[in-house]
Amino acid sequence: MNLTVKILLSPQIPVLIVIIHGFCSLSSHLINGFQWCFYFTQITHFLVNLSLYIFCQACGIFYSIIQSYVLSGNFTGVMARSRLHKNKDKDAEELRRRYTDQSVELRKAKKDEQLQKQRNILLTELDETSPLKEKQVDTPKHLNYDVVIPDM
Repeated sequence: MNLTVKILLSPQIPVLIVIIHGFCSLSSHLINGFQWCFYFTQITHFLVNLSLYIFCQACGIFYSIIQSYVLSGNFTGVMARSRLHKNKDKDAEELRRRYTDQSVELRKAKKDEQLQKQRNILLTELDETSPLKEKQVDTPKHLNYDVVIPDM
């Protein structure tokens, strides 16, 4: 008994494997079970290798398309256009200088804040509504017993 399988380059390969597996498992009891299992494993290995080969070929084609797109300069052109749109009419040197100045100022402010915390010194006066200002708890005034209990 010959088993002829037509393999199409399509997503139906897993379905074909399931159909062949079902057919082999039903027929294995009827006709020489070991031979069917051998044929099934050969067909399964072939289909798996074929599907992996097709997948790798598709990935290779996709990779070559992306690589040619990047190397052709289209990708860098997109990045350059977005950069130009973002910083339109601005000098790159001036932007770099401003960025470094801001980062230096931030570092100095952070360092000053650290020193201020270490020394426990406030550089500016806190107003009455500031949550950082300590609330002064009113201490009770000392009263005479005569004032507290007048009838005695």
